[in-house]
Amino acid sequence: MHKIELHIIGSLPPPRSVAFALWGKDCVFDSFGDASHPDDTNWRELMLCLRRPNPETGFYHSDESTRIDITPSKSDRDRVILSSLSLELIDKICVFLKDQKAISRKA
Repeated sequence: MHKIELHIIGSLPPPRSVAFALWGKDCVFDSFGDASHPDDTNWRELMLCLRRPNPETGFYHSDESTRIDITPSKSDRDRVILSSLSLELIDKICVFLKDQKAISRKA
């Protein structure tokens, strides 16, 4: 499991924007967190996981290898911890959040 702590300096983008940045606008994904509505920018906790179709059944299932968790730091509301099996996903989220001016740098 890879983990990194980030310093939040601005509003976070809506949770679905994070998923779209990772996997594209047509992605199917599971999510949960502390956002109060789909366009909330004050969240601090989010889990995202890409859903892929099963070739045999056509039903979608969560691909745990794509799961990423964003959790608030226990000591500072302006810090969050990203964790994932995929360092590539962590890097993509860091770039996206920096482009959105939500983070200044990796903490």
